[in-house]
Amino acid sequence: MQRFEYCNANTCAAELLALGQVNMKMWYLFQCLMEHGQLRHETQAEMIKLYVNEELVAYSLLENYEFRTDK
Repeated sequence: MQRFEYCNANTCAAELLALGQVNMKMWYLFQCLMEHGQLRHETQAEMIKLYVNEELVAYSLLENYEFRTDK
């Protein structure tokens, strides 16, 4: 069975960090969220995750720059 899950990247960063450093760029982003609680300049990040048989098989990160403080 498959299901999609939507979350703010802050709430699921720990789960994705546990996957390891397979994708270094994304790993650093999740590490930054865990250490600082937010991304630079108030950037917001949301995730869509796909689970098959209760196992995470894919995810996509959407960044929202609308409310950045450096605009």
